[in-house]
Amino acid sequence: MRDSSQFQVIPSHDVLVLDEAHLLEDVATDFFGVEISNLRVERLVRDAHREWTSAGAAGAEDRSIPTHLGHLAEASLRFFQTLDLAEGTQRLRPEALEGTGREAGRELTQALHLLHDLVQAAPGKPEGLLHCARRAREQAGILQGFLEFAGESPGDPAGPPTVRWSERRGRGTFLRSSPLDVSADFRRTILESADAVILTSATLSTAGRFDFLRSRLGILEAREFHAASPFDYAGQAILYIPRHLSDPRSPGFVESAAEEIRGILEVTRGRALVLFTSLEAMEATHRRLQGRLSFPLMVQGQAPRMELLDRFRNEVASVLLATRSFWQGVDVVGEALSCVIVHKLPFGFPGDPVLEARLEYIQQEGGDPFWDYQVPAAIITLRQGLGRLIRSEQDRGALCILDSRLLTRRYGGVFLESLPSCRVTSSPEDLRRFFAAG
Repeated sequence: MRDSSQFQVIPSHDVLVLDEAHLLEDVATDFFGVEISNLRVERLVRDAHREWTSAGAAGAEDRSIPTHLGHLAEASLRFFQTLDLAEGTQRLRPEALEGTGREAGRELTQALHLLHDLVQAAPGKPEGLLHCARRAREQAGILQGFLEFAGESPGDPAGPPTVRWSERRGRGTFLRSSPLDVSADFRRTILESADAVILTSATLSTAGRFDFLRSRLGILEAREFHAASPFDYAGQAILYIPRHLSDPRSPGFVESAAEEIRGILEVTRGRALVLFTSLEAMEATHRRLQGRLSFPLMVQGQAPRMELLDRFRNEVASVLLATRSFWQGVDVVGEALSCVIVHKLPFGFPGDPVLEARLEYIQQEGGDPFWDYQVPAAIITLRQGLGRLIRSEQDRGALCILDSRLLTRRYGGVFLESLPSCRVTSSPEDLRRFFAAG
């Protein structure tokens, strides 16, 4: 398997084993997508100038390449400055690339092509400079795709289902194009590349079935194996769902949930990871809890991720508030993590342009975006988050989900069926007895 630059990403193989396979759709979406940004062009200019200089060409009479690199940098600056894009991420509309934006885009495309041609024509060019030329040609092709998108009419054939979106972050302005359905590409490049492909993960299934993964990755034929957990969840864990909390979408939920979290933490004596689906909710909860707990309170962003996790492991009574990046890949064995609290069910963020377009595409194809995608995707994320709790046969603790929709909505049963089999309660007294017994 090779990337767009024809570098081999996965070595030649007969059997391919992919762990953490629940992430494959997101990984494939990134891999098969394309991106151009002012930072990438800046890096290209910098790398090309370094390669030209290190090749001993600095004293050469022909200054066409370094001179053109200056023109390329100016063309990039003009183009990205003409784009009227809001901070953050958003769907890219064709009108964002109209008028002066389209003209500046054509100039940048031509400048990228010209760099490629100048390098190809240069005598004795080093391999590093040739690589820069290939990058320039690739970036020109990507930008040309965005300019063609800007010229499309609503009735034009759209080709493979794709969403184009932008992101402004710090100094960077990014234009991205992401596939909405990776199944055909994944089947061609991965499933058909080996005699056998084995996908493994602790969270591949929803309600005991692999249908969601199979549909998203284009898996037509497969042998399925569902291994039982090595842990005794019935004896090691309790699932607490406070029925008295309001719907997470209602006003005042963040405040009442913060009070519920405080009560849970008093029972567990800290030792908890609290997982949120948004920075805003995490920060609001942190403000309400700060100074009101008798044990250390940490919040994502205070320090680098690994430093926070080290402190969390070592300060046994501590509490860590965190968002999506902590829902998986956190391995804290023992007493330091005795409770995982989930603020609300992890349905996809509505402002995500890829998710928004993917749901629209599922509906256009006759599917049900909520049941076919949002519910199973949220179940997998929830299972990942709750999986932080029991990491050994000696671990013991509580899973607390502050989302009463698990008990009041039809889809709640599907979530519960997908979770480890343990005692489920809505009684704070049951939670107290569980920890008193431990």
